[in-house]
Amino acid sequence: MANKSPSEFHSNWPTVAVATSLPNVSGSPAQSTDVEVGDVCYVTGDSTLYQCTTATLGAAVWAKVYEDGSAIHDNVAGEIAGIVSEKLSPVSADLIIIEDSADGNNKKKVQIGNLPGGGGSTVDIRTHAIVVGNSVAGDTSDDCDYLDTGNGVQLQAALTAAGTNDVDVFIRRGTYDLGGAGASGNKLTIPAGVRVIGAGRGQTFIQTRANGGDGGAFFASGAGVEIENLYVTCPTPTAAQNNNADGIIETWYDAKFRRITIEYVGAWSGIADVNYVTIDAAFGLFGSGTESWDFVDCEIVDGPQLSGAGGSLMHGIWVNNGFFPSPGGKFTLRGFSSNGLERGIYVNDMTHCMMTEFYVRDVERFCVGIYECSNANITNGRVQCDGTDSNATGIDIANSEWVTVNSIYAENASNNGDAAIRVYSNSSYANISGCRGDGNWAGDFIGITGSSGQCIVVGNHANGDGITDVTGTSEIAHNF
Repeated sequence: MANKSPSEFHSNWPTVAVATSLPNVSGSPAQSTDVEVGDVCYVTGDSTLYQCTTATLGAAVWAKVYEDGSAIHDNVAGEIAGIVSEKLSPVSADLIIIEDSADGNNKKKVQIGNLPGGGGSTVDIRTHAIVVGNSVAGDTSDDCDYLDTGNGVQLQAALTAAGTNDVDVFIRRGTYDLGGAGASGNKLTIPAGVRVIGAGRGQTFIQTRANGGDGGAFFASGAGVEIENLYVTCPTPTAAQNNNADGIIETWYDAKFRRITIEYVGAWSGIADVNYVTIDAAFGLFGSGTESWDFVDCEIVDGPQLSGAGGSLMHGIWVNNGFFPSPGGKFTLRGFSSNGLERGIYVNDMTHCMMTEFYVRDVERFCVGIYECSNANITNGRVQCDGTDSNATGIDIANSEWVTVNSIYAENASNNGDAAIRVYSNSSYANISGCRGDGNWAGDFIGITGSSGQCIVVGNHANGDGITDVTGTSEIAHNF
């Protein structure tokens, strides 16, 4: 028993880790004759305050006064998961509690923004992505956030979620067949601002639907979409397509395209029914005047020529920005190749256009067409017509101004075609220099016709073909 006189004010004993260490209980190292009934002691292990009801040495009894129900314990599961209030959009200034391993595991606060790699809604979201796996390629749910069965259904779910959460989508290797069993039958829709990244052109394959309906691969439904590092295969259609798309990859908004290959597989050029080929471009880009489109290192393989299909024209890249002159549309292309097609690159109604390092070959109509554009720069490229069309051109410029054509090599597979470089239909102020032909153009190497003029044509190698300006208003010098 305590040997001190009972006091109105009871002692508050030092905290202990466990209840078995409370003063005077059996086996406790803390034994004292000063303990008396009514004294209190806090046990940190269960966050509970105890009060002494029997103070006998070695046989004390302590009763719980209260438990701290809001405390987080080291031996109780589900306490954090059970917290009802949740902040869904943490910011860098928010605080969390840590135990500092460099300071004896003492508890300290840390701002989310100071975590390694940053945190909170103010950091660059491009460091985060939704991962899509492919079960046919051997992935499991442990490898990804969305596990696709190879038909694109879960891939579309991931794209939709990425638009909601403002993150990227990474598509693991494998084939995603949009016409396969269980597929939705639709092209994949990418929300605004989403960046879609494949594992590489030899790793991630998107296969379009061949059995009628929607034959596209992607539709970018808002501005700021980026697509990169993947391969699109387009099997020959076996049924009529619907008419709700103008590109295998299509958008009406700002977009960027990086390291994408589109391959037409099978006997496309043998199609005789125009209803089978309502999608008439590999890349279809359509806007209202201010859109910006950017290409880097893209490719089109075995583009079809469809003169037998009701006169349909197949384009590689078809850019149409709505009206002329557009108030700010911009098209840039750096690194591009294609073979086949009726029209290689067709750019219409753009204020700024820059193309460089391209090779467009085996084209039936024109390799590069610039229509109703201003401030275009076409440089360091190679074009080749297949020699089947007497009106074929390498570079075709119509109703445009301030177009620079430099360092272009223009070929024709036979002595045919209109002109390697043609400027016509009221075009003016073209600057053509440093270009070379192969001498296989039935018309001129450079032809300035149709009320066009006031151009500069200097330092070109026509290789025996002519250079003509029917208006007589252009400066033509030092060509050979």
